[in-house]
Amino acid sequence: MFRALLTSFLIEFLGTFDPSVLPAGLEGLDARYFGVRTTNLDSLTPNQLYLSWNEGSKEYYDLATDPYQLQSLHASPSAQTKMQSLDQRLNQLKTCGGGTCQTLEDQ
Repeated sequence: MFRALLTSFLIEFLGTFDPSVLPAGLEGLDARYFGVRTTNLDSLTPNQLYLSWNEGSKEYYDLATDPYQLQSLHASPSAQTKMQSLDQRLNQLKTCGGGTCQTLEDQ
């Protein structure tokens, strides 16, 4: 059966860092995060990356203009609507299962 290309997908990192490789002062860093990455097939938020870290911070990148993720747009007032949309999609992807996930990824 042919499956259409994804418009978005879930990213997650639930591991830990070796404390010996962290800079001083970051020993207790909670490095776990979830994210959603959209592709150029997404009509509302094409080529975007949104990350939500367990300790509460957020990152948001427009990969069309910043493919190396050097400048997070999370604090930009103009990005808030897109971030809310991606945060909602992220929460749906984190809790979906089976065919429901495929439906969400194809939206």
